[in-house]
Amino acid sequence: MNLIKLALAAEQMALAKDRSPVSVTPIRCVRRLHKETECDICERICPAEAITIGDQVRVDGERCVRCGLCLNRCPVGVFEGGDGVDKLLACVDQIADREHMEIACSHHPNPGGGLDNSDGALVALGCLSALGPSVYVSLLALGVEQLTVRLDACAECPIGAALHPHIVEAVEQAQAVMAARGEGDRLQILADTPTEQSARPVFYASNPPLSRRGFLQFFTPQ
Repeated sequence: MNLIKLALAAEQMALAKDRSPVSVTPIRCVRRLHKETECDICERICPAEAITIGDQVRVDGERCVRCGLCLNRCPVGVFEGGDGVDKLLACVDQIADREHMEIACSHHPNPGGGLDNSDGALVALGCLSALGPSVYVSLLALGVEQLTVRLDACAECPIGAALHPHIVEAVEQAQAVMAARGEGDRLQILADTPTEQSARPVFYASNPPLSRRGFLQFFTPQ
């Protein structure tokens, strides 16, 4: 096994613990509905070359690293899986002080050390490639005044180089939506590790904070 395959295998093992397998509904594929189309987005962007398009779309479960990129890039929803968006939004909704938040993937080595002026870091269930532009806009709509996307650790990820441009593209699309409202500066990318870091709270989508109501209900007899 060469180094690339070894790195992909390690990434697959790490992601498989948190993410459900990707399922496919081939009948939704535009290539099946319209024989003339040449759409190959899923096959082209898959960093593990796990997706093939023949007589129908297929995902090789052994090769798939469950990065989630295909979930938000397919325009007709052929792929389904655990992108963790619902848990991420529920998590930020429970955070009291969320004026300036950072968001990082679950494999970031130091999500707790970031910008001095941020209120905390959100940690997604997996790679940020699973998040489409609408997720970033939704986070801002939930009351996050400033959102910084942490991409400073992508270079250390086994498949980070392949996924990085797709994450950037999703963020830039969200920025364009916010810019149309005159609020494009509310969403930023942090590409390099800050030289001066400060410890601050880390909130995990896999284990969101308990709301005040939930805390009180925990001690209330049923």
